[in-house]
Amino acid sequence: MYTPKKVRISHPTYFDKCLLKKSDDSKKTPCRDKQIIKDPFESSIISYIHSVLPIAGTLKQDARGFIYLDIANEYITSIIPFFNDASIDMPPYFQGKFIHGAHISIATPDEEKKLYSPLPIGEVFSFSITGCFRATPLFDIKNKFAWYLTVASEELEEIRKSMGLSALPNDETYFITVAYKKTFLSLNDLITDATKNRITLSESAILLNKLRENNQK
Repeated sequence: MYTPKKVRISHPTYFDKCLLKKSDDSKKTPCRDKQIIKDPFESSIISYIHSVLPIAGTLKQDARGFIYLDIANEYITSIIPFFNDASIDMPPYFQGKFIHGAHISIATPDEEKKLYSPLPIGEVFSFSITGCFRATPLFDIKNKFAWYLTVASEELEEIRKSMGLSALPNDETYFITVAYKKTFLSLNDLITDATKNRITLSESAILLNKLRENNQK
């Protein structure tokens, strides 16, 4: 059985950085609060990953400049069943304009603007999984919980340092967002969310019905 190294973990603050169009949008992304729980299946999940999944990925950059490590989608699809909860959803990385699939965020487009020398795009870099946690997001009424894997990688740290950045994103940790659990939205929440995100109530109503269906599963 794989035994992970004991490392100090500074948990991530913001999830879904890959979906940001600009840095000002960061306040709209799920932000965890202080309620962080180690997943009870952490040991089994980490052992499974290090015995079955590739512990490496390919460095990529999208059209906006977002830099990430592209990893096997099984880091999401094969891990979710461990949580034994039919209402859990995959993160929104498989549809839309920017489709990254499972990945590890390395640098945002704003950080990429500070880059002065070419990065080794297309090369493979290794990492290790150090933990599996569940957090309660703030500023995101659609999601009740978020699950993520914490990652350690000296190679990824060197990439950021070569860009003149801190070794770790936000001086926290590298991580892989694995899943979200939707929460039930009241009508008041729905109106507030529609106003905040500038979408129509009809669009929000469609979302509400979908969330209700998920909560009934």
